[in-house]
Amino acid sequence: MSFLGKDISRTNSNFKKLAILPFHCVRMDSESEFLGFAIPDQTVKKLFYIKSVVVRPSDAVRKYARSKFDLQEVARELDVEYIITGNHQKKDDRFQIDVQLHQGPDEEVIWKHSIEVRNTDIYTVPNSICKKVIRCLKLQFSPEENRRLKKDIPRDPLAYTYYLRAVAIE
Repeated sequence: MSFLGKDISRTNSNFKKLAILPFHCVRMDSESEFLGFAIPDQTVKKLFYIKSVVVRPSDAVRKYARSKFDLQEVARELDVEYIITGNHQKKDDRFQIDVQLHQGPDEEVIWKHSIEVRNTDIYTVPNSICKKVIRCLKLQFSPEENRRLKKDIPRDPLAYTYYLRAVAIE
């Protein structure tokens, strides 16, 4: 089986297969609800360029937003061995994002990561998650792939926030 030019059959063990599910909004808040889809989406876009990992596209996981799900069933449906879940909430002028990486059929949590950033620094969250995934899964990548992972600093944090809101629109 092929996905975007990568052999993703179960017998090919040269890479890891990962899905990043939409994050749950702890306190339903119209000012931050969009982050539940936008942050995982931006993380998927960053990890996409690493050849040693296949990340399911955001549209494949959108249906898990705002719903209860069984991680084992999700792993089977998406044919992945790792799943990232998370939650987020706004606290005054800051966001707190808690992320977990689950592995295998027993849903073992192999790491947890908590990030707290100012509203204007939300762009740093996908990079932070990517670094944790790379370290935890011991992903190998080329200098070119490393260059693509470099932190993108938006010129206008407000414009980037509007971009993230647009990404989250169904």
